[in-house]
Parts: sequence; C-alpha cells; structure tokens
Amino acid sequence: MNSESLILKNKELPAAIEAVVDREVKSGSEVLFVISGDLNLKGRYAKTALIFTWDSVLYVDGDTGEESRFMFSDMKDVVAKRMYGNATLSAIMPDGKRVVFFRYTYSVASLCDAAALFINHIRSGEERNEELAVMAVTFERALSICPKCGRTLLHPGAECIMCRSKMKIVKQLSVYIKPQVKRIIVCIILSLLTTAMALVPPMITGFIVDVVFKSGGTSNVALLNKLAEAVGPNSTKLLFIMIGCLLSTYILQYGIGIIRAYLMRTVGDKAVAAM
Repeated sequence: MNSESLILKNKELPAAIEAVVDREVKSGSEVLFVISGDLNLKGRYAKTALIFTWDSVLYVDGDTGEESRFMFSDMKDVVAKRMYGNATLSAIMPDGKRVVFFRYTYSVASLCDAAALFINHIRSGEERNEELAVMAVTFERALSICPKCGRTLLHPGAECIMCRSKMKIVKQLSVYIKPQVKRIIVCIILSLLTTAMALVPPMITGFIVDVVFKSGGTSNVALLNKLAEAVGPNSTKLLFIMIGCLLSTYILQYGIGIIRAYLMRTVGDKAVAAM
C-alpha cells in the first residue's frame, strides 16, 4: 500500500478531499497521485480533485460531497481538451458516449494532459512504473512554476515572491529592519537636510546677480537683504562673502550625503547579516 506521504499532489488538499484520500488508502487502494482542481463539472468554482489508482480515477467535489469513480477498463480515448477559460478531461464510456469527468482551469492543464496519457498508456499495457515516473516528473515541473503568473519558483512548491501579499513581505522584512529603526530615522532626517540645502545655491546665485552685480537691487530672501545692509555698499566684499557661503553650502551638503550613505550601507549590511 502506498504511504500517504508519498502520494503526489499539486497542492495541499482541502479537508473534505483529504478525508476521501484517507478513506481510499485505508480501504486498501494504492493511491498514486491527486490532482486538485478549482472547477466543478458545471464550470463553477469549487474544490474538486481526481484521485488516481492503478485501475481507476475517482472524481470528488469537496463542496457538495459528490463522488464518481471511473474504471480505466471502461474508458476509451481519454482526451484533455482546452477551451476558452477552462479545459476538460473526457473519455468514451461503454455506452459509446463521450463523458466529461473533470473540468479545470489552466493552472493544472499540464498535469491533466499527462493524466490523460497516463490512463491511455495504462490501458494499452505500458510499463506502469515508467508511467508513474513520468507523472512524478510532471508534478515536479508543475510545482516549480507559479500557476498565477507563470514565473519559475525558487524550488518546487515554494511561494511565489511576485504573487505573495505585499503586507506579508513588509512584516517579514520588519523583523530585520526594526533593530535599525534609529539609524533609518537619522538617514531620513539627513535626506531632508540635503534636499533643503539643495535650494540654497540657486538663492545665493540669484542674490549675486540681482543685488551684488546691480547696485540698489533687492532679493526676495529677507535674510540676504539684511546681510547686504550689514556689509554696506562694498559689493566686492559682499561678493566674496556670497561665494564663501556658496562653497560652504556645497561642502556641507556633500559631507551630510557621505554620512547618510555610510549609515544606509551599514543598515543594509546589518539587515542582510541578520537574515
């Protein structure tokens, strides 16, 4: 009997379907793999699954409790057909009619394609272990791709970092960033200072043009006007003072920028080291 832990699954099964799998295993059936879907036979969203053994497939609707077993010996020409928005698995039954026994979205399309081949090959007498090995590879590949966005996952069954909740990512990162909150606040304050200081050079340049070079002119900045009154009519002295202020502003701005960059790098290195 196949151990339940070795049963191939494309995702965690709902409790109702898991109970059916447990029942099958306890009854002596060798459950090989389970394809968990998200549509019922009417095309409505529901928790459904196909439970495969060596000689049959059991359809289970976890929402309504509906179950239908189909023996491989009664099925002919099993086909996976893709349509607009969903796809179906169908087979010709003993009465000659084609019956749809599973409807699903494209998230499990590759598994259902392989399942159709699995049934057809088992019916035709192909080597059973080889067919099961093919299904195992198909499950591994399916679990390595995000069913929502199609991106490759870090490992089979991993959570897609592009589709996961952004708040969940923030909460996880906050654990590593929280010890560095004080430094981050200091960096934010320094950033505000450098942004504010970037406004000073244009004001000084405008003052030099409008006041220093044009005797009797005034500036829109009251502080600079008071400085001009304190210096007096000596425009040369006022010019050198303004040039000194301009250079001091640039030096202070770049100095604060260097300190901010150092703190930010320290915060990043410590956060990465804590992961």
